[in-house]
Amino acid sequence: MLNLCRLSHPAMNWTSITAFLALFGIGTVVGAYFQSVFQHCQALKKDIHELKRVRYGATLIQMLALLDPEEGLAKLSERRPDLASLEALRQELRVEGTLYPRRHDPRG
Repeated sequence: MLNLCRLSHPAMNWTSITAFLALFGIGTVVGAYFQSVFQHCQALKKDIHELKRVRYGATLIQMLALLDPEEGLAKLSERRPDLASLEALRQELRVEGTLYPRRHDPRG
C-alpha cells in the first residue's frame, strides 16, 4: 500500500498539494464570477439593442406618416394621441433627430 505521507519526490509535499488545491478552488470561484459578469453584460447589450431597434422602428413609422399625412396621422394617432397634428409629428421627429444625430460622413 502506498503511503502518501512518505513520498520522497521533492515536488510532492503537502504544502504544494494544499497550494494547488487552494489555487484551483480560487480559480474556479474567480472564473465563475467573471463568467457571470460577462453574461450580465451580454444580456444588457442585447436589451439595449432591442430598445434601439424598437425606437428606430417607431421613428421610421413616424417618417412614413409624414410622407402621407392623411393616412399616416390617422393610424399614428390611434397609438399616440399626442401626435394628432402634422406640426406635433414634425416636432417629434425633430426631437428624435437631436437624440440620434447623423454621424459625420468622412467621404464628404
